[in-house]
Amino acid sequence: MNYSYFRFSHLDKYLQKATWISFSNLYRYSHNFSNIPGPISLPVVGTLYHYVPIIGDYKFDELHHNGFKKYYKFGPVVHEKLVPDVNIVWLFDPVDIETMFRNEGKYPQRRSHLALEKYRLDKPAVYNSGGLLPTNGSEWFRIRSIFQKGLSSPQSVKKFLGDTDEVIQEWIVSLEEISSKPGLDYLPELSRLFLELTGKAILDIRLNSFAKHERSKHSRSSKLIEAALVTNSSVLKTDNGPQLWKKFDTPLYKKLKRAQGYMEEVAIDLLSLKMSLFSEREKNTPSTLLETYLSSPELDFKDIIGVICDFLLAGIDTTTYTTSFLLYHLANNQHAQDNLFREAHKLLPQKDTPVTEKILQEAVYSKAVLKESLRLRPVSVGVGRVLQSDAEFSGYSVPSGTVVVSQNQISCRLHKYFPSPDEFIPERWLKKDPLYKQPNPFLVLPFGHGPRSCIGRRLAEQNMLVLVLKLIVVAFLKITSTAKLPSSYLPPNAGASGGGPGLTSPVRPGGAGNGRGGGAGSGFGNGGAGGNGDQIPIISYENVNNGDGSYKWSYETGNGIKAQEEGELKPGGEEGIQSAVGSYSYTAPDGTEIKVEYTADENGFVPVGDHLPTSPPIPPEILKSLEQNAAEEAGQRVGGNGGGNGGGNGGGNGGGNGYRY
Repeated sequence: MNYSYFRFSHLDKYLQKATWISFSNLYRYSHNFSNIPGPISLPVVGTLYHYVPIIGDYKFDELHHNGFKKYYKFGPVVHEKLVPDVNIVWLFDPVDIETMFRNEGKYPQRRSHLALEKYRLDKPAVYNSGGLLPTNGSEWFRIRSIFQKGLSSPQSVKKFLGDTDEVIQEWIVSLEEISSKPGLDYLPELSRLFLELTGKAILDIRLNSFAKHERSKHSRSSKLIEAALVTNSSVLKTDNGPQLWKKFDTPLYKKLKRAQGYMEEVAIDLLSLKMSLFSEREKNTPSTLLETYLSSPELDFKDIIGVICDFLLAGIDTTTYTTSFLLYHLANNQHAQDNLFREAHKLLPQKDTPVTEKILQEAVYSKAVLKESLRLRPVSVGVGRVLQSDAEFSGYSVPSGTVVVSQNQISCRLHKYFPSPDEFIPERWLKKDPLYKQPNPFLVLPFGHGPRSCIGRRLAEQNMLVLVLKLIVVAFLKITSTAKLPSSYLPPNAGASGGGPGLTSPVRPGGAGNGRGGGAGSGFGNGGAGGNGDQIPIISYENVNNGDGSYKWSYETGNGIKAQEEGELKPGGEEGIQSAVGSYSYTAPDGTEIKVEYTADENGFVPVGDHLPTSPPIPPEILKSLEQNAAEEAGQRVGGNGGGNGGGNGGGNGGGNGYRY
C-alpha cells in the first residue's frame, strides 16, 4: 500500500469538508436577520430621523416614494427599526409576499390602528374590543366571522345593487345642480356619495348627504366626513411615531379622540333609532345587513357600534380617494375613455338606465379599468402582518413576532412584473387582448388577501363599478352635443338636437351673451332627445378643456356625422364673454352632404350653411322707413336704457341668454 497516497487523499477529503462547512456557516451568517439591509437605526430614535422634514430621506405622507427609494437602495427585502424594539421588514418580491400570507395562521395578526384601539378599550361601556381593524387573536376571529356574513361572496352584495344605483343616480343629479359653481371641488362630493352608500348598506338609512342644508360645514354629514379624514390621517403617525400618546394625550391623539367621539355619537343615535323600530318579524326573517347583526345572539349593542364606526371609517375616506384616482386615470387617457364609453353606452343606452346584475356581468372593460387603477393606486401601499412563526424571505431568516409589510404598490410599478408599468392600460387585464399576461397572483392585492382581507371589498368594487358606468355615460353625453336647430333642418328621426339615428344629444352649457346694458348671462340650452335606431359607433373623439375658458372638442360617428368646436373666454362683462367657433356635418336621407359652420358669442348663435334658408332683401321703401324711425328714436333717447335687455342675443331657452348647442 502507498501510505503517502493514503494520507494525502484523506487530507484532501478533510479539507473539502472543512471548506464546505466554512462556506455553509458564512452563508448562514450573511442571511441572518441582523444582516438584512436597510436604513441605519440609531439608539432611542431608531430610523425616525430619516423622516424629519427637509433633511430626511423619507416622508410619512409619501409611502410609495419611500418604498421605491428603499427598494432601489437595499433590494427586495429591507429591514427597518422605526422605533426601538419594533422591527419592520418590507417585502417587494411577490414570492416573499406569498410566503408572508402562507405563514399568517388561523388568526392573522397586524400591528395597525393602535391609537384607535386604545381609545376604544378605554371606553368599555361603549365597546367590547378595538374593532375589526386593530383587534387580533380569537376576539378578532369572533367578530369577523359574524360581520362578514352578507358581505363576503359576490352574490351576497348583489342585494345592495338597487339601492346603490338609486343613490348614485340621485348624486349625479345633485352634481348637475351645483356644477356651475366656480372652482367646485369634486373630492368632497365623492365623500358625500360614499357616506350615503355606506349609511344605506350598513344602517339601512338615508343620511340625505346631498341635501342643501347638509352641505354646510357644521352639518352631520360634513362632520362625519371630517371625522373619518382626521382619524385616517392620524393612524400612520400614531402607529409609527414615538407613541407618547400611550403615556399622555398628545395633540394628535386628542384630535383622533374628538373625531372618533363624534362618529361614535352618530353611530349610537342611528343604531338606537333602528333598534327601536326592530320588530320580532324582522328578527326571525332579517332582510338587511343591520337586521342580520341585530338578530345574531352572538353580538350585542357594543359590538355593532364598533363595526358601524369601522364601516364609516373605511367606507368614506378610502373609497373616495380610490375613486378619485380612477377618475384621474380616465381623465388622462383618451383611449380608455373611448373604450369605456362604448361599453357603458351599449349597456346603459340612457343615462338613467339602472345597473343590473346582468349589466355588471357584461361590464368586462369597466372591470379592467377598475383593476388597472387599483394596480397603480391601490387602497393602501401594502399589507402588514405580525409573523406567528419563523419564516424565510429571499434567503433571509426572519423570526416570529416581526412585523412584515408587503410593498405591492411599488412591485406593481416595476418593469420586471409589468410592461410599461407606469402607464394606464386596462387592456392588460382582458384575456383575449394581445397585451394580456397573467401576473403573479400576489402582486395586485389592493384589498389584502386571505381571511383578513378587507371585509367590504366586494361592496366597494361594486359601488365603484356602478359609479364609473353611469358617470362616463353622463359626462360623455354632456360633451358630445351638436348645435340645436329646428328639426326641419336635420335628418328625419334625428331629434331636435341633430344627434342622428341612435345617438342621444346631451345638455350643453349655454354661452354668456350680453344684452345692451345687461349683465353677462349664463344658462343651459337643453338638447333634444336622440332618435331611435341602431347603435352607431363613435369612431373618434377628442376633448381638451384647459380650465381657463378655452377648450376644443371633436368627434366622428360611424354614420358620417362629424362635429368640432373650439372656444375661449374673451374680455368683457363681469366674468368675460364665452365665444365658440365650430361646425358639424352629416348626410341627408337624399344623399346630400349637409354642413353647418357657426359662431356663438355675445351676438348669439349664428349658423351658416348652403341648405339653410336666407331672408329675402328688404324693399327700399321699408328700409327707408326703418332708418327714419331709428333716427327719431335716437333723438328721443335719454340715458342708456337702464338695465337693458338681460336676455340679450344669447339664443333663447338655455336658462336666459345662453346660446344653445
